[in-house]
Amino acid sequence: MNVTAIHAASLALATLAPATADSWWNVLAQALLALSPFLLAALSWLSLQLASLIKAKVKHENVRGTLLRLDDAVFVAVRQVYSTVVEELKAAAADGLLTAEERQTVKRAVLDAVRSYVGPKGLLEVGRCLGLSDDELDRVLGPRVQAAVYELNARRVPNGATNGAH
Repeated sequence: MNVTAIHAASLALATLAPATADSWWNVLAQALLALSPFLLAALSWLSLQLASLIKAKVKHENVRGTLLRLDDAVFVAVRQVYSTVVEELKAAAADGLLTAEERQTVKRAVLDAVRSYVGPKGLLEVGRCLGLSDDELDRVLGPRVQAAVYELNARRVPNGATNGAH
């Protein structure tokens, strides 16, 4: 191949390159125009998914915060009732144990104390957050009270002092 043929080939490539690049941009622009409804639909779907994810995360954090505040109120009520009512009842009992009726009285006192600490608006918020009525709320509070009593008893050492702070 001589120099003239190489020069002619390079000129031909140079003249084809801009035309090829322009045609690629034209094809890309036409493809983008053709796909724009699908891309817009995909972007809309993604934004809806992101919005529902954010909403679920906010609801989860709201429920979590409500339950933590409720657990704190239950534990405070259990400690308060234990230090006032239960200690007196145990001291008055000959064997130092509570009867079934006394346990129910103590449980009712704790539930009343929890309701007092949380307040009516707080109880409405807990019920709304968990989707519970007042009766169902008592069924949720009962096991939480028992768990708090168990935790309080587990922290007690034989001489009556607490093992750890809460």
